[in-house]
Amino acid sequence: MNKLTKDLRKLVERRAGEQNSFLVAQQLIDAGADITVQTKDGPMIHAVINEERRLRPVLLWKADNCVRLIEVLQRQASRLLVARVLSSDSNNINEIRRFIELQANTYQSDTFGALGLLGDLLKEERISIKLDVIQILIASDPHTYAGLTAENDAKETCLTIARSNRKCSKEVIDYLQLEFDK
Repeated sequence: MNKLTKDLRKLVERRAGEQNSFLVAQQLIDAGADITVQTKDGPMIHAVINEERRLRPVLLWKADNCVRLIEVLQRQASRLLVARVLSSDSNNINEIRRFIELQANTYQSDTFGALGLLGDLLKEERISIKLDVIQILIASDPHTYAGLTAENDAKETCLTIARSNRKCSKEVIDYLQLEFDK
């Protein structure tokens, strides 16, 4: 574990509620700290969530600082999720699950539009689209599930995009059709 990651873990464990903890955390992450390292109580984000809950009734301002730190950790988990899902090595479903456990946003409409990360994945023609990746994205977030029936600016749905992509297998298209019809 590198020094940046150790410093981030120490900040999460000891100073999550401090005034600038989220800024320091962002700097450490930008410099290369790893958010997937466990604290003594589990994932870093869970430690901060527990601290926020503990502080909420007594020190509101410290709890609010924890919320800001949680948002920093979630954004990084979301970036890592996107990188893994859209990589040619998206076979590592356990890593994808770990990012989701770290509260990565699987929908990400702010980044990818109405169809979210799922729609962007289905457009990919340089990688094979894996059914288990599609299933975990849909199952992990109601917004991603709702995005199945959404339309982008070109009036496409996730299903129409999948049908037009030669990298989408019949099993992926059949699964999307099944979910779309629910």
